[in-house]
Amino acid sequence: MTEEFDDIILSELNDDELVEQMHEDLYDGLADEIAEGTQILLDRGWEATGFIRTYPFGIWNRADS
Repeated sequence: MTEEFDDIILSELNDDELVEQMHEDLYDGLADEIAEGTQILLDRGWEATGFIRTYPFGIWNRADS
């Protein structure tokens, strides 16, 4: 049985979808995707200390909140 995977364009996902995808990528050990997703969130105004501190719970803090 073969599985087909569609390429996911991380930059096209909204914040909630991106965080969810990053949880899956982290579980799957996809370091490059985690680095890309992290940079996208930083570029969108997320604070590094906020999401690093609370990442395991999926509650990340935006700089503007």
